[in-house]
Amino acid sequence: MPRSSANQVSIVESVYVAARSDTEWLQTIATTAAPVISEGFGAVAYIYEGAEGPLRMGARAAWGVDFPVDAFVDPVADLDPAFVDETWRTLSFGLCSEYVPMTELPQAAVLTAHGIRDVVNINAYDASGIGVMLAAPLREERRRRPGEAERWTRVAAHLASAFRLRRSGADPSPDSATAVLDTRGRIEHAASGETADKLREKLQQAVLRMEAARGPMRRRDPDGALELWRTLVDAELTLLDHFERGGKRYVVAVANPPALEDEKRPVLSRRERQVVTAAAAGRSNKLIAYELGLAHSTVRVLLARAAQRLGAGSRRELIAIHRAHQRARGKRAG
Repeated sequence: MPRSSANQVSIVESVYVAARSDTEWLQTIATTAAPVISEGFGAVAYIYEGAEGPLRMGARAAWGVDFPVDAFVDPVADLDPAFVDETWRTLSFGLCSEYVPMTELPQAAVLTAHGIRDVVNINAYDASGIGVMLAAPLREERRRRPGEAERWTRVAAHLASAFRLRRSGADPSPDSATAVLDTRGRIEHAASGETADKLREKLQQAVLRMEAARGPMRRRDPDGALELWRTLVDAELTLLDHFERGGKRYVVAVANPPALEDEKRPVLSRRERQVVTAAAAGRSNKLIAYELGLAHSTVRVLLARAAQRLGAGSRRELIAIHRAHQRARGKRAG
C-alpha cells in the first residue's frame, strides 16, 4: 500500500462520523482516504443506485483531483449492465484494468486527458441496490499488492455498515443510543435494556478491541488493528466514535440492522438470511465472517444450510434465488 497503511483505521473512523448530508459525509471519507489510496490524483467518493440494469448516480465528493468530478462519475451510468452485474454488484475491491481496458470505459476521454491509467475501487454494495464507491485514479496501470484486497474489503464492510446506518435515520446522539459504554466496555446507560443485556458481553469485547486498535497498534500492526476494529456487533448494533462527558470518554452503540432481512421468509433463520444477503451483495465468506463477527466455518455452514432449504445446488444459484425474491418484493412494494 502507498505510504500510511495504518491510516486505513482512520478511514474506518471517518465513515462513522455524523454528517448533515450525504455530500458532507462523502467529502469526509474522500479527504481522509486520499492520503492513503491516492498516488497523486486524489480520491473520489460517490453513491449509486440500481439493483439491476444501468446504475443511477447520486451524491459525490472528491479531494485532491484535478479533473471534473461529474465527468468522472456520471458516465458510470452508461456502463453495460452485464459488466455492472459482474463488478459493481459482486466486488468489494478491484482495479479497473483487471476487468476492462481503460480505453473502453465511458469516461475514457476524461481519464486519458488527465493521464489516468488505472483506478482503484473500494466498493460497498448493498443487496438493496444502493452502494458507495471510493475510487482513486492512478498514473500507471498496476496489479494488486499482497494483502491489499483483504484490507480494503474490510474497509468496504465498514463503509456499507455506516451507509446503512445513515439510511436508517438512526440518531447517533448519546441520549438516543441503544447503549452507552465506557472505554472498558461497561454499559453506563441503555435505552433498550433487553438488547443491551443480550449483547452485553459482545459489546464489551468489541469496545476493548476498538480501543486496542486505536492505540499504538494502528502503527505497529495496521492489519491487526483493522482486524480488531469491528464496529458492527452481532449484526445489530454499530459502535460509533467516542464522545467526552465529565472528563471521561464513552462509546455509543446504535441500532444498525443488516440490510434486507426479509422477516416474511421464515424458511431461513435470521443468521441464514444475514449471510445469504451478504453473499448476494458480493461478500466473500471471509468478509461475511468479519462483518458479522462469525467464524469462517460458521458462514460456510449457514450458506450450505440456506442453499439446502431453498433448493439451490450452488452458491450462484442461491444468490440468484435471493435476488429474484428481492426483485419481486421490490415490485410489490412499488
